[in-house]
Amino acid sequence: EMDYPRSLLNTLLISIPTVLLSTLFSAAAAYSIVRCQNRLNRCIYTLFLTGIIIPGGANLIALYKLMLALHLNNTRIGLILLSCGGVSLLSLFMLRNFLSSAVTVEIEEAADIDGCGILGKFIFIALPLMKSILATNIIVSLTNVWNSFMYPSLFLQDRSKHPLLVKVYECVGQFSTDWLTMFNMLVLALIPLTILFLIFQKQIMVILVMCSL
Repeated sequence: EMDYPRSLLNTLLISIPTVLLSTLFSAAAAYSIVRCQNRLNRCIYTLFLTGIIIPGGANLIALYKLMLALHLNNTRIGLILLSCGGVSLLSLFMLRNFLSSAVTVEIEEAADIDGCGILGKFIFIALPLMKSILATNIIVSLTNVWNSFMYPSLFLQDRSKHPLLVKVYECVGQFSTDWLTMFNMLVLALIPLTILFLIFQKQIMVILVMCSL
């Protein structure tokens, strides 16, 4: 009833590009903010942090009008861009704190002597040292995007493009709810994410340690 292969493919087509793009741009932004300590970058970082305070439902009308104006409504690309905006804020906060404490400037000063540029230092020095926090960030971002319901239900009207959680909600009717089918759909929707958790148990422990600190 939920057309599981198509729904799983839709979820992957939305989740994977969102996680990869948000992680890449967040890492580049965090590196720029940490290494270029000036008033402009501090203001930009503060502006990013204020986005975490604003609840997601406060700007839905403005986002919907914007998507209609850009002709991105009912498209996966538009949903990916929206999801990147929400996920990148938390990613930027995590990566910036890690870079400022774990990646020392002395390593990059040695690379400057060898003639390495800014892009080279970011790709060959900063990113390899950020493997653990990048893996942690990917897991957190993937979980948020996978469990996202509000944006897909509002900005994807075509039922053939619906991800798993939106398909699960189709069991909820105006006067009755098909609980048996809904529970089965929930299990099917959670199986891929459970497999991911079993594979990346070490990174999940890193998340728990960071939350406890």
